[in-house]
Amino acid sequence: MTTNISIPVDVHLITITVESSRIITRTIQVGRGTQQRRERIQSTQEFSSGQTKQSILQLMARANRIWAPANISFTLQSVTAHSTQAPGNRETVNEAGFLFLAGQYPAARNKISALFVHR
Repeated sequence: MTTNISIPVDVHLITITVESSRIITRTIQVGRGTQQRRERIQSTQEFSSGQTKQSILQLMARANRIWAPANISFTLQSVTAHSTQAPGNRETVNEAGFLFLAGQYPAARNKISALFVHR
């Protein structure tokens, strides 16, 4: 008799934010004359994982087909969206940045924590 192994999965859809600033020069009126003033403009860009609950369900179904011969299945427990500052303030998350994010969303006991980021 074979034992079926069911692994619960918590999915975290990570939207990373990247902040940037730039300096612009404006000409302003001061009395009868004009002066040049420098001003810092702050902007924030967001990069979502591009995944939805539906796409996660499709990925889980594919994983379950792959692991079916070994009697292993994955059960989706939750899908949670998060927004966080990008590690290194970059659009692309490298391995060290991903490990940092993984530390922010640890797996609960007897579960897998799956993180999805932009790239």
